[in-house]
Amino acid sequence: MTMLAYTAVEGDMLDALAWKHYGRCDRGFEAMLEANPHLLNTYRLAGGETVYLPELPAAPTTDTAIHLWR
Repeated sequence: MTMLAYTAVEGDMLDALAWKHYGRCDRGFEAMLEANPHLLNTYRLAGGETVYLPELPAAPTTDTAIHLWR
């Protein structure tokens, strides 16, 4: 599995980092905690702390739009 190493800035939060990196939190946050179990009970990150961001499979795309004319 490919991972990106991110160096935290003082006050970064894991959920915000997941949203910023993945653009969604459905699986990104859980994957981050699996890759960084030492951060399980961490609310805010210390500056300079390394967080590993695993690559996620692409989200399935579904067409939820209503098409009146095709």
